[in-house]
Amino acid sequence: MDDRSLKVLEFYHLLEILKELSTSPLGRRRCEALRPSTDLTLIQSRLAEVMELKKVLMTLGISRSED
Repeated sequence: MDDRSLKVLEFYHLLEILKELSTSPLGRRRCEALRPSTDLTLIQSRLAEVMELKKVLMTLGISRSED
């Protein structure tokens, strides 16, 4: 993904928020190194993990949205 697309998607802004939430210098450096993946298999696997976590949170009544 090119730099312009990342800026339009506010990717760098999200990284800044994530860095602010980190609790160590190593965590901040790892945040700075994050980039979107182009590996479709990895993307699908991580999406499945997020969807599973969403179901767990909804079951526990923790989710704010049922989208």
